[in-house]
Amino acid sequence: MFEHVLAATTIGALKTEVREYSFAAVPPDGGILRVEAPGVSGSDWKAYQADRPVRIMCREIVGRIYRIGPTAARFGLANVDLAVQSAGGQGAPGAVHVTVLLWS
Repeated sequence: MFEHVLAATTIGALKTEVREYSFAAVPPDGGILRVEAPGVSGSDWKAYQADRPVRIMCREIVGRIYRIGPTAARFGLANVDLAVQSAGGQGAPGAVHVTVLLWS
């Protein structure tokens, strides 16, 4: 299992660099998604031009569950693909809507 992850991180207006982050602890009712396809839309261009705090820009995400807590696992989500969209935009904490797509 990986203990660190690389992410393209916006560090200022029109500036991006790849940074390494440690995995957070997985809460019992949560999980970690291994991102396979991040989506940045045209509306993100204005935000990318602004000098804002360091952030990972991505609102639409497709990936697979990498780690999952025991409470979340009881819903049968351990071996499915997910499409995730943040309702809060720009990585707003706690503002995530999850649509589960079962693949066979």
